[in-house]
Amino acid sequence: MTDNVQVHIDSFRSRQPLLRVLEAGCGSASYFDFGQCSLISGIDISRKQLERNTALHDRICGDLQDCDLPGNSYDVIVCWDVLEHLSRPELALSTFARCVRKGGLIIIGAPNVWSFEGLLTKFTPHTFHVWVLRTIFGSGSRDAVREDHGPFPTYLRRSMSPNALKRYAENRQYRVAYATTYDRGRLELLRKRSWILYAIVKTTASLVWVVTCGKIHPTRSSLVFVLVASSTELSENQ
Repeated sequence: MTDNVQVHIDSFRSRQPLLRVLEAGCGSASYFDFGQCSLISGIDISRKQLERNTALHDRICGDLQDCDLPGNSYDVIVCWDVLEHLSRPELALSTFARCVRKGGLIIIGAPNVWSFEGLLTKFTPHTFHVWVLRTIFGSGSRDAVREDHGPFPTYLRRSMSPNALKRYAENRQYRVAYATTYDRGRLELLRKRSWILYAIVKTTASLVWVVTCGKIHPTRSSLVFVLVASSTELSENQ
């Protein structure tokens, strides 16, 4: 899925080689290539994550929900697998609207709250997430909290759902250049790890799909939006 997003970045970069980029919740590495001439700023609540990220030209330690970033300053804002970890993601989205330049890109990748995996993640404790990643999928650091490695606590608010992001774009007159929900392959990986757990999860997910009349999707667990900021004149209060 990152390849599809990279196409939009490359197209944008062909028209404007020197980009000012904000990696919002940058973590220790980027998912995308912005070119050697781009100036990349990263903001993260963790100093340790910022120090690990060697692609950054500017490191900002701060919270996306309450940060004083310069307005109308970035050609590309990327927020990838971050919004789900914020208790008020709508505040981060307002910051993006204030900071992106006219014609710039806002790129969002996140779990889909209206999926079976999304709701399961939303309504189970963080300790369960750590156990699943370590025991079943063989990932996740044993020093997650102490060393600022994932998995991180997850909120998955409805204000970051696909429909909410569509309204976010419409309210600010942004063009949706690309939007999709997709299966990131966790169920298939579970099938390889444990047939029994796979059968239980797949059956339960299918039942939830039927009971909710298709609202809770059994497999489309992630979303991607690429928005073009055709207007930055609307304030964050509108």
